[in-house]
Amino acid sequence: MEEMEIGKMYFITATILDWQPILLKKLRKQIIIRSLKYLVDKNFIRLHAFVIMPNHIHLIWKPLVTNVQLRFMKFTGQKIKFELLDYEPDQLEKFLVNKKDRTYQNMAKKSIGNRIVQ
Repeated sequence: MEEMEIGKMYFITATILDWQPILLKKLRKQIIIRSLKYLVDKNFIRLHAFVIMPNHIHLIWKPLVTNVQLRFMKFTGQKIKFELLDYEPDQLEKFLVNKKDRTYQNMAKKSIGNRIVQ
């Protein structure tokens, strides 16, 4: 994930691994919304817009601290994993990966981030 410049506006697209439509459930959308609210409340980002689609999200934001995108992706990915584990464990199998640092991965590793020229 490429480091973003602090204070510059970006358009981000973050996808679910293999474009699985796991963001249809209200609870999973709420995980993303609460995470974004936390980042705004803590002054880690300025959020200008977001859209939650069934298998990806779009964000327009200004990071105000370093590594905010990585932290957002990791936190929301973990929360969604635990929600799947609690309520739809059969769905979790779709996100089984053979990685040194994780067993499951639901957010695609590479999100697309483009700086918006202001």
